Amino acid sequence: MIPKILYASPLVKKTEELLREAQKACNIHPKLTVFIVGQHEPSWIYVRAKTKIAQSLGIEVELVPLPVDCSQARLNELCKHYSSDHNTHALFIQLPLSKHLDLSEVMRHINPIKDVDGLHPYHQGLLMAGQSGGITPCTPLGVMRLLRYYKISLKSKNVLVVGRSCLVGRPMALCLLNADATPTIAHSHTQDLTSLIRANDIIVLATGASRLVSPEIFNDRQIVIDIGIHRGVDGKIHGDLGPISEELMPCAYTPVPGGVGPMTINTLMYNIFQAYFMQNPNPKWLEWQHAIESCMYVI
Repeated sequence: MIPKILYASPLVKKTEELLREAQKACNIHPKLTVFIVGQHEPSWIYVRAKTKIAQSLGIEVELVPLPVDCSQARLNELCKHYSSDHNTHALFIQLPLSKHLDLSEVMRHINPIKDVDGLHPYHQGLLMAGQSGGITPCTPLGVMRLLRYYKISLKSKNVLVVGRSCLVGRPMALCLLNADATPTIAHSHTQDLTSLIRANDIIVLATGASRLVSPEIFNDRQIVIDIGIHRGVDGKIHGDLGPISEELMPCAYTPVPGGVGPMTINTLMYNIFQAYFMQNPNPKWLEWQHAIESCMYVI
C-alpha cells in the first residue's frame, strides 16, 4: 500500500549510505565546481546546503562566486577552463543567472561529461531519444527515483505535467514517456486545467506559481508530485499547492518541504558520482549503482 505522504527522507538516507560506501570502497574523491552569480540569498542558501551534503559524501567542492554583472564571455571562459581541468569531475551552474546571461550559451562551453545538471544538449538529446548513457536533470530524475522507491507503477498511467521549463517540465515529461506512461504537458496557455487534472492518474506540479490549484479538485485515487517551492507570508515554506495538511489532501502527495526538494539535492550527489565514473570507469560502481536504483519502500 502506498503511504499518503511520500517523504523523501528514507530514500535520501539510504542513497547517502550507499554513496558513502562506494566512495570509501573505491577510494575516490570527486570534485564539484559550482558557479554562482550575484548575491541572490536563496541561491546561496541552496549552495551551502549542497556543499555540506557533498562534503559529507567525500566530494570536494569549489565555489566560484561571480559578480552580478559578470560578462557572458567571462562565464563562458571559466566553464571552458574547468571543463578541461582533469581534477574537476563535475560542473554545476547555480540558477537563476543574471538576466543578461544566456544559459544555453554557457552550456555549450561545458564538457557534457561534467554537466551534472543534465542541461547540455548532448544529455537532452539522449533523453529525447530514450537512450541511456546520459545524465538526467536532477529534479525529474529525483521524482522518478521517488516514484520507483514507493513502487508506483507508471506503465499505461496518464500523467499531467503542469509546467514546461527546460529544467523540469520538459525533461520530466520525457522521463515519464520513457517509463511507458502517457504524459500530457500543461502550461500558462492551457485551457480548463481543472478538467485535465481530474482526467489524469498522476499530477506533477512544476509551475513556479503558488496556489495555482486547490486540493479539493483531486480524488483519492490520484498522486500529486509538488515540485514548487515558495515562502508564504507567514515565513513558512510550501509548494505550488500552497499551505496544505494531510486532512486537506484526499490523495497521496509529496510534502513541501520534505519531498522533491531533498530528492533534487540527493540526485545531484548521485549524478556527481555518475560523472566521476563516466570519466574514470570502475566495474565496482555498477554494483553500487544497481543497489541505489533498487532501493524500495518497505511497509
